[in-house]
Amino acid sequence: MKSYEYPYTNGKTLKGTPYVIACRSKVMREAGAAPYVIYVDDCFYCTCETLSEAEYDVRCIEEEELNNK
Repeated sequence: MKSYEYPYTNGKTLKGTPYVIACRSKVMREAGAAPYVIYVDDCFYCTCETLSEAEYDVRCIEEEELNNK
């Protein structure tokens, strides 16, 4: 996670895999960056325009993991 991003959720896991929903700084949002970014296992996963979209994407990741087992 870069210094211009602040964790919104921290210390959460998806079936043992850590994830973070980070909120980008005002400067980054004004520059056109999406307000939220998701990292799964410390790797970039996707960006989202709203917090509810980010939370939905996390639920989809979890459902995908369940369906792949």
